[in-house]
Amino acid sequence: MSGQVKLALAGALDRLRSHFKTKLVLVGKPASPKALASLRSRMGGLPAQLEELLALADGVTLQSPFMPRSLMTVEAIGDTVGGEARHGINPFTKKPMTVEPTKPHPRRVPIGDEGTGDHTWVLRGGGLGEGAVVWMDHEMEEDGGYALVGSSVAAYLDVWSRALVATLDERGMMAAIDDDDEDQVAELPGVRLAREHDPGARVLLADAAFAAYLKRPGAS
Repeated sequence: MSGQVKLALAGALDRLRSHFKTKLVLVGKPASPKALASLRSRMGGLPAQLEELLALADGVTLQSPFMPRSLMTVEAIGDTVGGEARHGINPFTKKPMTVEPTKPHPRRVPIGDEGTGDHTWVLRGGGLGEGAVVWMDHEMEEDGGYALVGSSVAAYLDVWSRALVATLDERGMMAAIDDDDEDQVAELPGVRLAREHDPGARVLLADAAFAAYLKRPGAS
């Protein structure tokens, strides 16, 4: 392990535990080598820092009564890939149909559950932004592309914890914020905070090719 993820996780947990009531911050036990090997096989490989995170904590959840926010577990990540093909009858056409299992995406692996249908992914596959973390608003998936929330998993841990502290009070409820500050509401876990606190994010966003990639509808 590089140590960056371990240090970033410790810092993120310290920040969350200092701000929220302790019982709201739930940290999973380290994922076993067997579980990680199984997930690696199922997903066709894992980004190195994501695997490091899971080996340290198999899931982290802020159990907010307003809306739980989670870093996903091995099981949850694996569940994004379907198992066997399902057969049935199309209720509209009344004809036989087969639903093929979901396959791992070649460019992204899920890391975050925002509880709203929004998705947070780690980019992989050797293309633009390898290892960076991006967020996608489910309501804009077809035409909005991605927003960068961390140049790496380690950087994302810092941004994620900062965003939660900035937008939720100690009880995990929505804090009073400036209604004009759309970043704090619409872009949780922190597009603005990534620009402010992650030098690597600023470097990536200055790359014209990567910036254009982010803007592609349903970037692949």
